[in-house]
Amino acid sequence: MPAKPPSFRNHIREIQTRYESAIEKLGSKDIRIEAVLLHSGSELVYPYDDAHMPFRSLGHFKHWMPINLADQFVLVRPGKRPVFFEVRKDDFWVDTTAQIDPGFLAPFQVVRVERAEQVLNHLPTQRRIAFLGDSATMAAKLGMPSALINEPNLRNHLDYGRSLKTPWEIQQLRTANEGGVIAHEVAYSAFLEGASEFEIFNRYLEGAGRSELEQPFAPIVCLDEKASILHYQHRRQTSGRNSRVLLLDAGHGCNGYAADITRTHVRETAHPVFQELNVRVALMMHELIAMCKLGQPYETIQNATHDKTLHILRDLGIARGRVEQLKKHKISHLFFPHGIGHSLGIQVHDVGGLFKDDSCVLMPPPEEHRSLRMTRKLEDTMVYTIEPGIYFIPMLLNPERKTPRGKLLNWKLVDQLIPLGGVRHEDDVLITKKGPVNLTAEAAARVLK
Repeated sequence: MPAKPPSFRNHIREIQTRYESAIEKLGSKDIRIEAVLLHSGSELVYPYDDAHMPFRSLGHFKHWMPINLADQFVLVRPGKRPVFFEVRKDDFWVDTTAQIDPGFLAPFQVVRVERAEQVLNHLPTQRRIAFLGDSATMAAKLGMPSALINEPNLRNHLDYGRSLKTPWEIQQLRTANEGGVIAHEVAYSAFLEGASEFEIFNRYLEGAGRSELEQPFAPIVCLDEKASILHYQHRRQTSGRNSRVLLLDAGHGCNGYAADITRTHVRETAHPVFQELNVRVALMMHELIAMCKLGQPYETIQNATHDKTLHILRDLGIARGRVEQLKKHKISHLFFPHGIGHSLGIQVHDVGGLFKDDSCVLMPPPEEHRSLRMTRKLEDTMVYTIEPGIYFIPMLLNPERKTPRGKLLNWKLVDQLIPLGGVRHEDDVLITKKGPVNLTAEAAARVLK
């Protein structure tokens, strides 16, 4: 008999407990908070226009109510049922009739109002209400105490908790990975057909069954040399029939939760060293995932990535010299300039990665790895990405051509590989007491039969 799916109601109970714990801890430090009001955010209009900018709800609001509607509110009070303020104004310019899943409403006391300002009439009489949201104007309209608007200590505790996923959240991430895997396969087929970046992008969206604005982030579609640009944002319409490499970094969403998957595909017409490089980076990703166990400092995985990258560069003849020399000159940093991954959840680059421990003291990345987005030790129910890459980035490589560091590189081979851009592979990983679970591989096993 199949297991009963995780309950959204239980998810709400768990985060209610987290909020109550955070309020209690802050009270012991003389930061008195009696309630928390979360604002989904307000829509912004482009200057001198009446067109709205794309809107996404505040992450902490979406943790409670996974909807993408502006000017909605959730009120959290210790020991009391949370309140959802559903703001629906009559408007014939836009459609305001979108229905919210009744399952999302069930755990809440629902109060319906026509204007955001009317929420003030329903707030508790005590005024030690912390406000979480990006609109200081809205906070002022509702009379929120200025010292408790996005109070940093509260934010830190809530950010920390966001990285620990409830069973319901894990289920959303599993489903998001399934959609991402399917869409990646559709896009790969387009690459094999010789499609342009623009066409591959659209085929990905078709496979995902989503518009671009419904995606957790705009798919990154790179052919050949553009794969060396980590967040490449354009989509060329020139034919991809003669392309040799596709790097596709694209996700999928489920109830506001994001999958983030990267695959690099290489044709047989590509340089044989680059073909082998692609195989080795994919293998490295799985080796690094195997290291992801409870208590492991994330920085250890970052350091292991640089060590493995050096050995690949040396084995394939891209770099030469003793490993000690390559380490001393930080050769791997020229080819792998980013962090090995990031927390994943409501946001693609989710909050909660840069903490020392549950004291919620911030721990920034070390100077050697300034782009690292995670410094914590791995804990049960954390979800994050592992995404090693090796790139041929002219901006980083060219200044080294006549330096002592550059003498350790095989420039003839490097120049042959620069037109192919680079390689990255990325899967989403869940930490459990039994070991790491590769959510992306798990999804692929279910949907690619």
